[in-house]
Amino acid sequence: PAYSVLGGWFLLHAWMYSLFFWRENDLREHVEKDQWLLPSVFIVAAVADVVLYLLLFGSKPGYLTSATLPSEDDDAQQQRTQLVEEREDSGLDFAEKGTRYALVPHGTSPDDTSSAGADNQPSLSLQRRICSYCGVVQPLRVRHCRLCGRCVRKFDHHCFWINTCVGERNHSLFWWYLLAESVVDCLSLDVMFSCLTNDPTAGEWLTQNAFVIASIGMLFGFGCIPVSLLIYHTFLACTNQTTWEVMRRDRIAYLSSVPDGVYPFSSGVLNNVVTFCRTPSL
Repeated sequence: PAYSVLGGWFLLHAWMYSLFFWRENDLREHVEKDQWLLPSVFIVAAVADVVLYLLLFGSKPGYLTSATLPSEDDDAQQQRTQLVEEREDSGLDFAEKGTRYALVPHGTSPDDTSSAGADNQPSLSLQRRICSYCGVVQPLRVRHCRLCGRCVRKFDHHCFWINTCVGERNHSLFWWYLLAESVVDCLSLDVMFSCLTNDPTAGEWLTQNAFVIASIGMLFGFGCIPVSLLIYHTFLACTNQTTWEVMRRDRIAYLSSVPDGVYPFSSGVLNNVVTFCRTPSL
């Protein structure tokens, strides 16, 4: 399946570029007139698109390993062992409940996010969450991915298109890939419109341009995805959030009591962007 996705990606882009070689278009016209600005931008974006996709495909998003875990006392080790055993005995229902929260307040069950202190505010002292799948201690912002079978640091989402999760180590690379893909798709759409021919009658025009029209429609549909994701992940980078935290905010213990519009991990747009870009990739 992984190589099918990889092959599908290359076939989709090969189909997109094929129009540029057998129909007159603005890109070819710029080359013939030695006007290399548009062709250069397109070539750089296309090459970056391929390179970034290959780097992302199957990359490691920042898996939580035993080497990265803090030391545990005997109680924590016993709790970890018990949780894994209960998951194995109880099956999926327990597993669903066991991965619902990343952290829970002291003295509460994973289903109770209403634990509060004397002033009805959630306790700042949070119990270390133990993954019922891996049996590892989960730090803040870690979530288990069932498709990868691993706990991922700063989990964003699992992307089937790159056959891996987007997490702490590859989120910034994913953003750059979305940028390159968006530029390629927008330029390709512009070039495809220039492939349309001018015919005297509507019937002849439809006959001559049927394939180009279908290609424009498909590219517009596919192109909306990376452009929309680019805008969305730019917002996430500026506010230091992840897709999982935004979509499951009311179910995550350390975020359920945070008011809407408040970003607890944010340290200002500039610092957030710098931290996002400095995150080690791969």
